[in-house]
Amino acid sequence: MGGIKVTGKAQLIQNLNWIRYQTPTVASKAALRAIQLVEAKSVAVCPIDQGTLVNSRMVELDDRGQNNAAATLSYNTEYAAAVHEKPGQKFTRAGATNKYLENPLKESATAIRMIAIMAFKSLFAKGHGSIGLGNKTSTTLRDIF
Repeated sequence: MGGIKVTGKAQLIQNLNWIRYQTPTVASKAALRAIQLVEAKSVAVCPIDQGTLVNSRMVELDDRGQNNAAATLSYNTEYAAAVHEKPGQKFTRAGATNKYLENPLKESATAIRMIAIMAFKSLFAKGHGSIGLGNKTSTTLRDIF
């Protein structure tokens, strides 16, 4: 009865360990790039009267998790949520909308996915991301979101 001969086992283990240790850094960078994209779009449609609301925005990156990273964009005035959630408001700024956070996030969904995909592709492109078994090599990135 024949078996499968696996060569390069030590290299495979080394590559998998390298990927495991690099993933949190790559995820953090991707999360930060993604939230900066949403922030730029959000600022462009945020209602401005005196600038208090738009200037209250804050970006936070939480990369303390071992296998994930989260980025948060928030607006921190007493009335931020009320402005965001009340439909039918009229704003003096052209292009301003009450959904100044939700709409830019929805509009950026495809770009955010691409940021994540490109970040992880760059990890694999560094030469450690190939998973080798004998003469066959495969790398699969799927279901990131």
